[in-house]
Amino acid sequence: MRHTFAGEIDINGVRLHVTVTGEGAPVVLVHSGITDSRMWDAQVVSFSTAYWVVTYDLRGFGRSSIPADDYAHHVDLRSLFDATDIASATLVGASFGGKVALAFTVEYPARIDALVLVNTLAGMTEPSPGLRSGWRAVEAALDSESFDDAVEVELQMWVDGPHRSATQVDQVVRERVREMDAALLRRAAEQDAATESELDPPVLERLGTISTPVRVVVDALDLPICRAWSAPGSSIRRSCHLSMM
Repeated sequence: MRHTFAGEIDINGVRLHVTVTGEGAPVVLVHSGITDSRMWDAQVVSFSTAYWVVTYDLRGFGRSSIPADDYAHHVDLRSLFDATDIASATLVGASFGGKVALAFTVEYPARIDALVLVNTLAGMTEPSPGLRSGWRAVEAALDSESFDDAVEVELQMWVDGPHRSATQVDQVVRERVREMDAALLRRAAEQDAATESELDPPVLERLGTISTPVRVVVDALDLPICRAWSAPGSSIRRSCHLSMM
């Protein structure tokens, strides 16, 4: 049966924007922390010829509503599985989306057929100097309400990467990420802070419990802090953090 849906679904007190298309085994795609589900547009077109593909905007991102209360993204994801009648699926997470996917996997292992992680951290004990510097620059720009400057720093960190200049990057991709990230930062500045609940014990201490098949994709031009975490059999491609775009 072919599945087709694009709209909002009530999930745990918020409305999440969800798209469903295709038929076959279910594949759920979770976007990065500076984009929304549109980052997966090319993959949806390709995958939906053979799979039942679900994408969604995390709460507070894209077209989903802003959280007013404390929350946990992996709990939202479980509710999304329930709302779309997915018993289990292949889960694909990019960057921050991979963190969500890992939390979901360790909490609900029976609902995972396979896990794909793209440029993802399981956790962090000590950020690299480059990452700390980038975060400080973003925070300084946001403190002065210089949203364009904050977005540009994040583009340099996550789209260009440490080994390329902006002119060496696909400008269409750069502008698409700029649009998504700018909207996200402006929305975040306007909302009352809600706190994301963290797992206890954290994912980093529970990686050994994962028994599902895992594929890790690590891009050679990504920030070193992201390239450092990989697994036997992981693939390394010569592209940067948001390589799927």
